[in-house]
Order: sequence, then structure tokens, then C-alpha cells
Amino acid sequence: MNALLDRATVSGVDDAIAIDDLVELDAAFPFVEFGILLSGHRAGSPRYPSKRWLDGLAEIAPYCPLRLSAHLCGRWAAMACEGDWSFTNSLPWGDLNVQRVQINFPRSPGDLDAGRFFDGLRRHAPTRQCIFQVDKIDDWLVTAARKADIDAVPLYDVSRGGGSSPDRWPEPLDGIYCGYAGGIDPDNARDEARKIEHVASGPFWIDAESGLREAQRDQLDLDRVRAYLEAAAEHLRSASPSAP
Repeated sequence: MNALLDRATVSGVDDAIAIDDLVELDAAFPFVEFGILLSGHRAGSPRYPSKRWLDGLAEIAPYCPLRLSAHLCGRWAAMACEGDWSFTNSLPWGDLNVQRVQINFPRSPGDLDAGRFFDGLRRHAPTRQCIFQVDKIDDWLVTAARKADIDAVPLYDVSRGGGSSPDRWPEPLDGIYCGYAGGIDPDNARDEARKIEHVASGPFWIDAESGLREAQRDQLDLDRVRAYLEAAAEHLRSASPSAP
């Protein structure tokens, strides 16, 4: 199985971005996924969309399905780890057509009651791929979840949100779809994808967030987003076996 980039995630879409812009980006770059950061306390602030914005996104979902991943953060991530998904009652959870759910673990996964955590995932995200933000030490959790019939995949961010890319990316679990984040931006996306190909054993995705934003206002910069996606598209064209 060849290592091949097949998805580029734009994380941190929020109220400052028109939903029509997401639709246009999806039409131009069909491999794009939009990462929605969900937090009860931060909703409506930069990177964390408000319920009103999410309601608008849910309204178009039946007519214009987008690739969406919901990234659970802060207290809501902690609740999900405890098997408590009551926070979804305050969200248009069933209408968003989210295909993947990412758990940004608030503490070491080693402290989890894995049985309770897995049961919550099976009940509240039964048809969704579950992304675990882990490092190599935590790979056991992905393996355990898959043995429990959960479609779990790892996201490796060795910077732990610090926004810096490593000299060498972690090798993934054999044969399991995986993602990479940390320090990826429009200027280095192609180079980082090449570096990942040297270690990945199959299809993978990349995820960018801080590198796509205006630093002063902490606002998503659509020009940077387009440049990042174009860099990913160029890599896909150059890596394709059918490319001239």
C-alpha cells in the first residue's frame, strides 16, 4: 500500500468565515476537510464557532455535504472521555453531517477508563471515524479502540499544539490511516507531505491551523488557506502514478 496524501484539513473555521466560502473551497479542492473546534466556554471566539454559525452550517448540510470533522476540546473533550456526551444537546449534532470526531485529550490517555470512553463513542458517534490526538506513547489506545470495533485513527502532533514541525515525523501504526499536524503552513505543506511519505505506510492526511491564520487578529486568512490547499493539490498531482 503506497503512502499517499488524500485529505488536507483546515482546522479552526469560525464565525469570521462565511459558510459560502467553505462551499467554494470544497468545490475547488474536493480533498479539503474543515475541522470544527467545539468548546462550551470558547464558543463564538476565534477558532471556536458559535451555535448560530453551526446552525447555519447544519442548514446547508443536506444540500451541500462538506467533509467535516468535529474536534472536541476542553471540558467537552473531558466529558467525552468519561462517556458523557450530554454537551451535544446544545449543538445541532445530528444535522451537521460530521463524518469524523476528533478527541483532543485534556490529559494523558493513560488515565482513561477505556471501557466507559469506548462505550460513549459507540453510542454517540457510531458511524463516525474517531480521531485520537496522540503521540507514539499513546498508540495503544488506537489499537484498543479498533479491537473494540471503533474506527479509530491517530493524529500525530508532536508539537502538542505548539505549531512546530519535526525533523522526522512519527511512523504510523502499520496499515492504519493516520494524520499529521504541527507547523504545517502554505510555505512548507509540499515539503512536509514529502517527509511524511518517507515514514507513512499508507494513505494519510495533513492538518493545518495556526499557519493559516493572521497572527495579530487570530483570524483565518482565506488567501493562506487557498495557498495551503493549492500546495496540497500540487503535491497530489506530482505524487500521482498517472502524473506525467
